[in-house]
Amino acid sequence: MGRIVVQGGSLAWDGAVGRGGHIMFILQWLEALKRSGYEVVYCDVTDGEASKTSLFGSTISEWWTPALSSLVLPSGEAVYGLDARELERFGREAAALITLGCPYSKDPYPWLSEIRPRILIDVDPAFTHLWAVEDDPNNIFGE
Repeated sequence: MGRIVVQGGSLAWDGAVGRGGHIMFILQWLEALKRSGYEVVYCDVTDGEASKTSLFGSTISEWWTPALSSLVLPSGEAVYGLDARELERFGREAAALITLGCPYSKDPYPWLSEIRPRILIDVDPAFTHLWAVEDDPNNIFGE
């Protein structure tokens, strides 16, 4: 069917108790797209904190495919899996970029910027909209 890049949702968090449902939410999206016939790469951006990287790696290793995963620093350097160049290469043939959760910017990371269409699945609209009123909503949602 084609390729899809899924970003965000944050599998790279600090592991605080009570967010297991959040992890399963992301994994359900990945599995549903895979079962629909897509080759799916999941990518997330991190600050490099060891506990976040560890949780990401253990989750992906158990529930997803490490070769179809990427955890990168904002610079694009890989902390786990594919780096920004590999994501960009995969994205050239992608049918869409799906963002799970608010990315706090309407513009994707440079290595994903050419993928169209870009689809935002806002999983916590109240949070996003309350946060957005503190800034210009066009910076988050576009015009």
